[in-house]
Amino acid sequence: MPMVYITSAMLSFIEHKCELIFVLGHEYGHIHLNHKTTADMSERKRMEAESDQFAGNILQKTNCDREHGINLINRIYNRGH
Repeated sequence: MPMVYITSAMLSFIEHKCELIFVLGHEYGHIHLNHKTTADMSERKRMEAESDQFAGNILQKTNCDREHGINLINRIYNRGH
């Protein structure tokens, strides 16, 4: 059975329970969509976008606003730049 791991650094970065749902949904999306690790950057970007969409759908089903996922992605992106 596949497992999803979240680092303590990611947990400390999360500001709202809906962001946690997004992270878990994103990682589960990789499993559900049968994503495989690859060195091809364009393929990795496509898989990340698919998993983000999958997580966004889970947010809607749990009555969370998709903005929580968008905000988290923006904070992660801005932290790296």
